[in-house]
Amino acid sequence: MCHDCPLYPREPGKRRRDGLATRDRSALLASITALTLLCVGSAGAVAQEGTRLRAQYVATLLGITVGGGSWDVRVARDHFIVTGKGGSAGLALLFSSGRAEAIAEGPMRGGRPEATRYDYTSTTTAKFDEIHMRLDKGAVTDLRIDPPQKPHRKRVRLESRHQVGVQDPISAVMMPSAGPLGPDACARKLSVFDGRMRYDLQFSFKKMEPVITNAGYQGPAAVCAIRFAPIAGHIPERPAIKYLTELTTMEVWLAPVGGTGLVVPWRVVIPTPYGTGVLQAGTFQTRDH
Repeated sequence: MCHDCPLYPREPGKRRRDGLATRDRSALLASITALTLLCVGSAGAVAQEGTRLRAQYVATLLGITVGGGSWDVRVARDHFIVTGKGGSAGLALLFSSGRAEAIAEGPMRGGRPEATRYDYTSTTTAKFDEIHMRLDKGAVTDLRIDPPQKPHRKRVRLESRHQVGVQDPISAVMMPSAGPLGPDACARKLSVFDGRMRYDLQFSFKKMEPVITNAGYQGPAAVCAIRFAPIAGHIPERPAIKYLTELTTMEVWLAPVGGTGLVVPWRVVIPTPYGTGVLQAGTFQTRDH
């Protein structure tokens, strides 16, 4: 997520008719942009032994390119490793440039990924963020973040219980789906800890839609509504947190990865006060290696 950190300077501004001051609107847009970058760098697919997934994504706002990214997934019989990269582009560069990179790896247990390592770095014109997390069976055993979380009297305190029974943002979206692709693909809740914030992502089925890529997958996708629910590590009064918590129109399109029984995000839609933000894969290819 955004880690409560705006990418743009917060300068005093007039209050607008939508109730958000200029500085709050900047923080909100920055937070949504960061969420998009994280989606790019936080998705992957687990496949059968010897399968590799390579995908290229483009992020747009009102149809204008604002970012993009890629991921590379390699899985052996009992181990997986995912590398994702994302960055701002096009119009977004007028406001702030940024790059994000994430990597996760660990064993496969019962057809599910179980990360033991998660590393994330993000660099923008305003700040640098680095997270190194180690896990054991869903429990955080070591955590290093730079810069440290700033004290804030209104921040919901992170406790040890918030770091148990969780997934990192990458392995969380490697989602098993039994049987033919359908409504059951959306029947899930993800318990995510990104090193600074603990939150849930609740999925619910909306419809089925066809997917056409420039290279790779052609076929149906399960479209799921997503609700964001912050649990700890956040400041409830922050405009971006309020906006995302109240938002009911976010959605993700889940596409299958070959015959692996897993689905991953092919398209993410995030409405914003400035127009609809879309993250979509143009290339979505798997092959044996």
